[in-house]
Amino acid sequence: MGCWGMGITQSDEYCEVYERFMERYNNGDAVSEITNDILKAYHSEFSDDDEILHDVYFALAKAEWMCCSQSKNILAKVHEIIESGANIRFYRGLEATETDLKLRQKNLEKFWTSLQTPRAKPRQRRIDPLDRFKELPPVQPGECYAYRHEDGYRVLVILDRFKEPVLLEQICVCVLKDTFATPQVQVETEKIAYIANYIGVDFLGMSSLHKLPSINLDPDFAKKIPANYISWHGEKKDFHKENTSALNISIADLKKKATSRKEC
Repeated sequence: MGCWGMGITQSDEYCEVYERFMERYNNGDAVSEITNDILKAYHSEFSDDDEILHDVYFALAKAEWMCCSQSKNILAKVHEIIESGANIRFYRGLEATETDLKLRQKNLEKFWTSLQTPRAKPRQRRIDPLDRFKELPPVQPGECYAYRHEDGYRVLVILDRFKEPVLLEQICVCVLKDTFATPQVQVETEKIAYIANYIGVDFLGMSSLHKLPSINLDPDFAKKIPANYISWHGEKKDFHKENTSALNISIADLKKKATSRKEC
C-alpha cells in the first residue's frame, strides 16, 4: 500500500477504492451492492483487521456519504479504527514522525466529524459531457498492468496508442481471460479475453493500476492483428465483467502470426 501524506485521501488504496466505487455508481449500481462487492473482494485476500482495510473503510464511508446512503456497519468500523488508535499505530509502524502522527490524528477526527454531518443531496450520477474529452494516461505499447477484480487480479497489456483524424486519441488494449491470485503472471502465454480500443474516459484510472514488467512488441504490432480479433470500441465496464469466452489465443500466438505474415 502506498501512502504519500497524512491526509485521509493520500493513499493508493483509498484512491483506488473511491474511484472504483464512483465508476460503478455512475453506471447506475446500487450503493449497498457496490460496498458489499468491494468488501467481498478485499475480504477474500485480507482479514478484516488487516491495516490495509483502514483506507478501504475510509473510502467507502466517504463514497457512501457523497451518495447520501450511509450504512451503519461502515460508520461503526470507521469509528472503531479511529477510536482504538489502530490507524495511528499503523502509521507509527510506517515510521511516521510524532509530528506527522499528530497531523494524522487531527485529520482522522475531522474526517469522522464530517461523516456525522448529512450531505444535502446525493452526488449526481451523470457524467459531464466534457469528460468525454478526458486524456488518456501516459501508457505506452508493451506496458502491462494489473488491477483488482473480485477475488484476485486481472491483467491488461497496452498494444498500441494512436490517433486518427478528427477522432480522440485511443489505445488498443488486450485483457487476459483469467483472474489471478497474484499479478505476477507470464503475460505473453496466457489466453486473451478480448482486445479493444479505448478513449480516455473509458479507460481505468491510473490509481487502480499496478505496473508490471513490460514486454517487447514490434512497431505496428497491433496493426498486424487480424481485424476480427479487435472490438471497435470498449467501455469502462468491460474491465470488471465476467470473461465467459475468450479469443483462445495468446500474445505469443499473435506474435507468431505477425511473423509468418511478414515472412510471406
